[in-house]
Amino acid sequence: MFVIFGIALPLHEWVALGWPLVALALLVLLLRRPPVVMVMSSTWRHSLNSHDSLYLGWFGPLGIAAIYYAALAYSHLPDPLYWHAASALIFASIMIHGVSAAPLSRLYSRHPGAAPQGSAHLDE
Repeated sequence: MFVIFGIALPLHEWVALGWPLVALALLVLLLRRPPVVMVMSSTWRHSLNSHDSLYLGWFGPLGIAAIYYAALAYSHLPDPLYWHAASALIFASIMIHGVSAAPLSRLYSRHPGAAPQGSAHLDE
């Protein structure tokens, strides 16, 4: 699915949209899930600490379902701008979460109160 998605990326249109598209992608990734998880963390503070909530808040990537819904919208909407923006957000999410997964998982596992090494299976 991700290979097909990669083939369909509108790279030239992204370049034409420029820095506003980059800013949108960064803002969505930073403001979509982490703040909501941190606000909601008070409801689960008896089982998760703030370090756990930050980790959970960061790893909420956009994936296969987002690709499906963006493609569905693209097929029903007359303006291709929605596909251009959605595909950029999905691509940014895949790349940023993929690149940050190993280092942030290692950092998380070193935090006091994290699951012991070998039992968390974060590297799989």
